[in-house]
Amino acid sequence: MSEISIETNSNTNDDLPLHKDKKLYTCEICSKQFSGKSELTRHLKTHTGEKKFFCKFCKEGFAGRHDLQTHEQAHKAAGEKPFACEMCEKRFVSLKTLKNHCVLHTGERSFKCDVCSKLFARNGDLKSHMITHTGELRFCCGICNEKFPRRAAYKTHILTHTGERPFECDVCGKGFARKDSLSRHVVLHTGEKPFSWQLFCIVLN
Repeated sequence: MSEISIETNSNTNDDLPLHKDKKLYTCEICSKQFSGKSELTRHLKTHTGEKKFFCKFCKEGFAGRHDLQTHEQAHKAAGEKPFACEMCEKRFVSLKTLKNHCVLHTGERSFKCDVCSKLFARNGDLKSHMITHTGELRFCCGICNEKFPRRAAYKTHILTHTGERPFECDVCGKGFARKDSLSRHVVLHTGEKPFSWQLFCIVLN
């Protein structure tokens, strides 16, 4: 590793700022120059073949973290989901989201509410539950200022202002703002009663 010092000629272009004694770091293998030592160090790994960073999508190795991040962004842009659940084959972008999903199959509930001792499979579910104790209304409608404890309730409320009905009946084409409203409507066509977990629990007990 060697470094050289150059001086800018102020007479060449009066519009350019002066940078006297600017140090450049030169690669002794390919003579490529860099403005900083850290950049040169990262570059040298391309010659040694050292690859410490591996893509979580395709396992390809990279010498620098920045190169890895750039590579993984290409995967994400393509919408790739390399992590598959062995139980239901649903796919996920990251290992973390896959693990969060898997607890739904195992039934493991390790997150406990300090107020009522109710158990939850995921930390996010516990946080949502805590709102029932605190009464916190975090989501405020910008149109009528009505507040809601959960994002889902807030989004459903917004539809009352926009008139949007994203849930459409396949039989008659009628639209609904809420999915559960559509489910109740479908019964009119099929005559089947929707499955009730509450009734199921009563029968078991």
